Amino acid sequence: MRDYGKIHSTFWTGHTGRLLRQNPDAQRLAAYLVTAPTANMIGLYYLPLSTICHDVGLTEKGATKGLQSLIEGGFCLYDFDSCWVWVVKMAHFELGDELDIKDKRIKGIQKLVNAASKSLFAEHFCDMYGAGFHVSYTRPIEAPCKPHRSQEQEQEQEQEQEQEQEQEQEQEQGQEAGLVPT
Repeated sequence: MRDYGKIHSTFWTGHTGRLLRQNPDAQRLAAYLVTAPTANMIGLYYLPLSTICHDVGLTEKGATKGLQSLIEGGFCLYDFDSCWVWVVKMAHFELGDELDIKDKRIKGIQKLVNAASKSLFAEHFCDMYGAGFHVSYTRPIEAPCKPHRSQEQEQEQEQEQEQEQEQEQEQEQGQEAGLVPT
């Protein structure tokens, strides 16, 4: 949770703000997304739909429609499966477009990107802001997939063939040594 955040007056009068006037729920939701208790300086954070509904006082249908309007307007992206939101221009308004390499906020930004690495948006965030903020995205390491049944069968067949070949070689060697009757 942040101690403070910025919400610029252009929120109401800028291009996106003017578009949102047509949908008061979306406008209220946009204000919430930049001031939410779980929001952070880069605008990339976990936010379940149920929390949005509770905090903003919207039904699930109202919150979903509001989010769709915000997504269509380019204000944010929301993954309904993982519950991650990215307020696309929030980092720009909170931090600017570039930070000096010595800026202590870079460590905090990298930490937030790492925490969001399983979201769909962390890589996109770094594509947009990574160079200016001196941060990078590292794809999380996942366990290898379980092989398909056909792959397992192929592996079993290969092992059986290897064992048969080994047995044949042992028999041949035994015959050559005169240990196994022919």
